[in-house]
Parts: sequence; C-alpha cells; structure tokens
Amino acid sequence: MSCRQKRTCYELLLGLALTSLAFHSALALPWEDLVNAQCAGLLVQNCDIVVPEGVTVELERSADAASVTVRGSLVWDTTAAVTLYTGYLVAEGPTGYVQIGTSESPAKDSGIYLRDNGRQHQVLGKRSFGSYGKGARFVVYGEKLRKTWVLLSEPARTGDSRLTLDDDAAALGWRVGDRIAVAPTTSYPKFGGDSSAEVFTLTGIAGNTVHLDGTINQPKAGFPSKRVQAEVINLSRTVAIRGDPFDSAGHGLHVVAHSGGEGIVNYARVERGGQLGVAGKYPLHFHLAGSCPNCQFVGNAIENSSQRGIIVHGSHRTLVSENVLYDVKGSGIYIEDTNEMENKITYNVVICPQKAKCKQPGTDNDQADDIQQSGLWALSVSNDFVGNRLVNHYNGFFTQTSAFPHGRGEARGRVCTVYAPFGKMSGNVCHSNERFGFYLDNNFPRSLKRSVETNGLLSVEDFQAHIDGNPNTLSSCDAFTASGTDNGVTAVVEDQLEIGNVFSGQ
Repeated sequence: MSCRQKRTCYELLLGLALTSLAFHSALALPWEDLVNAQCAGLLVQNCDIVVPEGVTVELERSADAASVTVRGSLVWDTTAAVTLYTGYLVAEGPTGYVQIGTSESPAKDSGIYLRDNGRQHQVLGKRSFGSYGKGARFVVYGEKLRKTWVLLSEPARTGDSRLTLDDDAAALGWRVGDRIAVAPTTSYPKFGGDSSAEVFTLTGIAGNTVHLDGTINQPKAGFPSKRVQAEVINLSRTVAIRGDPFDSAGHGLHVVAHSGGEGIVNYARVERGGQLGVAGKYPLHFHLAGSCPNCQFVGNAIENSSQRGIIVHGSHRTLVSENVLYDVKGSGIYIEDTNEMENKITYNVVICPQKAKCKQPGTDNDQADDIQQSGLWALSVSNDFVGNRLVNHYNGFFTQTSAFPHGRGEARGRVCTVYAPFGKMSGNVCHSNERFGFYLDNNFPRSLKRSVETNGLLSVEDFQAHIDGNPNTLSSCDAFTASGTDNGVTAVVEDQLEIGNVFSGQ
C-alpha cells in the first residue's frame, strides 16, 4: 500500500512513530507523505501542517504550506536548494525541532520565506519563525565566513571602483556577486546625506583587492596606523530568512527563541524583519530564554528592519557575535530589561546608512529607538561587550540606566539598574555618530546579591530595602555594607576608540 495514495497509511505511520518513542527513536517521513495525509482536498498553500511528536520529516525540495507547527522534527536536505514558503514555522516544546543545516553540513541556497497570509501562531503571531517553550529548538547554519567584516587598509577616494582591504577576501569566503556596504568615516560637523554608507556588488576579487560594480561617492578612510578605517561588511549569505514586503503598518517577519525555547542562527541573511509597534517582534530575538548557553546569533547579516535588529531579553549566557546590521530602524542591538547577565556581545558591526536616519518612533521604547536611537542600547551592563563597531547613528553605544532605574518589563521592581556591575568592555569603536559615541549614563557599579540562577533579579526584600527610604534597612544596592565597608566594585572600559562623534565619553 502506497503512503502517497492512502490516508490510512499515514495514520499507521503516525501510530508506529508514537510507539517508537518508547524505544527512543523517531520515524522518518518524507514531506510529501505528510502533506498527502493532512491536506487531502486542499491546496498546500491553504493547508496548516503539523509535524507530530515522534516523527522526523525530511524536506528534500522547496515546499508550500499555510503554516507549519513542529512537535517532532523538520530537517532540511542540505544537498539541495530548499526553501519553505509559509505563514509561520514554529517548533513547539517539549520536542519540537527545526534544522536548516548543521555546522558540519551548512545549507546552501536555502531558507524560509514567511508569507503575509493571515495565519497566526497562538503565541508567536504572524510571519514568525522560532521556538516556543522548553525543549523546543531551531538551528540554522549557512556557510561560514571566516570574517563577516573587514577594514580598509588604504583610503578609498571619490571615483575609485576598487577597495583595498586588511585581509584576503577570497580566503574569508567572500565571492564575486556578494553585496557589501562600506561605512562612512566623516566627522563633525557633517550630517545627514554628507555622511552616508555605500552599497556595492563585488565584480572581482584579487587577494585583498576587491572590484566594485560602481564608484565611490564619498571618500572613506583607510589608515591602519591611526586605527581610522572604514568598515566593509558582507551582506550575502547562503541561507536566507526573508518574506513578503512590509505591510502598511510596517510589519515584516520576526525570528524568536521564546519562553525557554532555544535558537541558533549562524551565517544567515535576515531581511524585512520587525513589526513596528508590536512588542517582541524583531529580526532576531532571545525572549525570556533564561540561562541559554546554546542560544547563538553568529555571523548573520540583518538588513532592512522596521524595528530594531538583535534583541536579548530576559536571557543569559547567550552569544551574539560577528553579526553585521545595516539599515535597521531603531536600536541595532538591544539589551532590554536590566536583568540580562553574562551574555557575550562581541565583534558586531552596526551601520546606519545615513547619519542619524535610523530613528524610529512608535515602538515600546522611544528613548532607545527614537529620542536616543543607538547602534547598541543596553540597560544591563553586566554582559561582555567586546570589539563592537557602531557607526553613523544618533548615539553609538548608550547605557541609558537613568531612564529605567528600576528596570523594565518583567524585571521592573527587582533590579537597581544604575548600580549593576560591569562585564568586560573592551575594544569597542564608535565613529561618525551625530551625538555621543560611547555614552555611560549613570553607572555606579556595586556588589549586588543576584546571579544568573536568580534570573538576574534581586530578592523582593533586597529591592524593598533599596527603595524604602529607611536608613536602618540595608540593600546590596547601597553604597556601604552592614559593616560599613565600601560596596562598590571596579569597572573598566579599555581600548575604546572614538572618532568623529560630536561628543565622546560621559
């Protein structure tokens, strides 16, 4: 009996799959068999697919569905070019798993296309890709680039059609046909269009020289001895997470590891992300993941976002590294509620195409996204910020603690933002920003009684002692301990480079 002909065959396979769980193994099922069983009489574009627990479905060619909910496993064939077109793709806990490539076998010319078709997941909403609940997980691996960005080693002058880089482009994995963006290196008092990034397609690569499909309009610095060098970011990847154009409200796709779900997106391109004015809908987002050392956003290219870029919210020990962000409205990288701890935010580049034109009103935090728009905006300084480069924004890197001294969201009333100790801050670069480059707002680090194990929160009693106004009650947020010793801790900012900002340091 053929599974392509009989619905009862699918039901038999599903029964066998559930039985197989007792033997800790899952049944492999071709995508077509699942569709034939679940979509009888429907066009696939109108069919809501569910991958049951205990079943592994193999996606060997591009496919359509109205929506896809994964409670078993959905795995892309990495030997083929495979794109899934759907309204949402969500792995649900405790066993949902989506795999698009692996580190050993990355996907090529593949990805997800999220349609604006009216389908909404009950928690993640419309045009969503992600994981929901403990045990749920998604992984996306494109081909690794040894570097996602480089610096100019020689100046680029108006009319030039080639660039000299500080590394061999081909050896980095860059290819002819890749799109790149070149940062401006203008200084005060140049504003607006006088400080613009430029986008090109590579037409040739010869060692550390790359040829462009156009000519440079504004001069770019390339002076290694002075460390004044324009960034060149690669915007192309072999895996893409993309979707229909923004609707009239500015809503595009979003990607999230939600409420204990885990997520890895490495070396992918994410475009047309964010849902303006809808909290929690961003291009890449760790949402209330708790301690999540398996959560990674590494080496991605994010372009054309209506609401922020990469968000770490109520999550700890995640890795956000080597990403390049371009044409992102609002804050590029955003550390949300103050309780986030021990995340590594390293070697990312965030470029606004035109100076201070990345402001975005209408979000749930006008300070971060509009009034004080920043390439990197962080309420929590208790994370490692190393080697990041923030270019052409209103502010470069802003820790706006005074705006939310008791935290935001679910951390509100359980943190003392201003007194949080620093993680490692080293080697960050802010240049060509309209206002501040690096801006520490009000930061007086102290030895707080909190940890990742307490979700970065103070005890209720500790926080109440901080705000009760009674000098006889003591809090770890206070300047002195019960014995009268100094409760302060040392904070170090090292190897910071500030170039061409109106203000630097605070």
